Amino acid sequence: MTKRAKTNTRKTLWLILGLSMALLVAACGTDSDDGDSTDSGDTSEAFNIATYNAGLARGFVDQAEERAPLVFDAVADLSVDVVAVQEVWTPEDVEGLEAAMADTFPNSFFLDPQPDDPDAEVAADQGPPCPLDESKPLEDCARVKCDGVADDQLSDCVLESCGTEFSATCEECQSCLAANIGGSLDEILDACTKEGGGSAFAYGGAFGIGLLSAEPFVEEDSLVLESSLTRRAVLHVQIDDPVLGTVNIFNTHLTANLDLSDPPVPYPGDGSWSAEQSDQIETLHGWIDERTSDDEVTIFVGDMNNSPEGEQYSAEAPDNYELLVEGDWVDAYVDDPDAECTYCNANLLVGIDGGTGPMLDHVLVENFDGDIDVKRILTDPVELETDDGTMITTNLSDHYGLEATLTPG
Repeated sequence: MTKRAKTNTRKTLWLILGLSMALLVAACGTDSDDGDSTDSGDTSEAFNIATYNAGLARGFVDQAEERAPLVFDAVADLSVDVVAVQEVWTPEDVEGLEAAMADTFPNSFFLDPQPDDPDAEVAADQGPPCPLDESKPLEDCARVKCDGVADDQLSDCVLESCGTEFSATCEECQSCLAANIGGSLDEILDACTKEGGGSAFAYGGAFGIGLLSAEPFVEEDSLVLESSLTRRAVLHVQIDDPVLGTVNIFNTHLTANLDLSDPPVPYPGDGSWSAEQSDQIETLHGWIDERTSDDEVTIFVGDMNNSPEGEQYSAEAPDNYELLVEGDWVDAYVDDPDAECTYCNANLLVGIDGGTGPMLDHVLVENFDGDIDVKRILTDPVELETDDGTMITTNLSDHYGLEATLTPG
């Protein structure tokens, strides 16, 4: 009891009376022998975690600027213990999300951007990635057919309207253009037609991933993964949860298979997008094993950019998914016969006619004895106003989220 309560006789008397009535009601209201509370809606005996790709990829996913405040509020309203996010790229969006969630999720972990490329000096001696004879036809096409298009819709416009000109540029040029996505046409071309090659990684070397929690982090750690065009990493936090005890949580966003883009983005150097992802999976499994023990619950979440084949979702890099779940990992959502896609063709920000789409987002659990229930979240369309004042109906993100409830057995 606080000092203020101790000096307030009236409040003390009411407190004693209230406790006495509660004990009387409990004694008369149940004949249970195990002493369990009869209160309904008690969620203290479970642990809840959500993973969500927010799709705030300016220059790649439409209406990122307008959707951002709605995303922040929706994520802040989730009734969970921990939230893992992906594709929150800019410092402004990180700050906006943290501010919206400060009251209920005061603990957060994001990595600072790492824009530097260790090979930058070598690249500088090789001339601009986009020589004028290659970039000029693409520039001329883009200025005519994408004039006035918002920055966050520029890449879609260029690929759809100037795909031939884009494909005619060399691999180095295409890689540079992709790495500088999110800027205006002038900014992108200015970066890629200069010696040095502009940014080596998209969004200034940002990782786009974060963890936010109602409970404090006992430990924080991270590992930067080898990647091309976009920085990739895995975050690790450890919390002491009153239900599960020590819990290790890992969050990542693995390399996407840009061979599926239209037109495809060629892989820079030797290898492939799929091989880069499989290398990341191998690396992070070893790293996770080093940081966990068999008596600690481990939860591994994120946008893995791979999917098995299911009745209501399509496969994408299925061999990499099998590699992802090797060992004792449990993917309870995949095990659910009613499971659906998380990157769905019917999503208004994806907008692909026909088919379903893959399940790219996953919640994997290890060393847990109990029930795991996983459901899709943040699927409802929203109304928002675009820069030109038009009201549109769209989705919060091009991904749907997943929420997992872990109830000890």
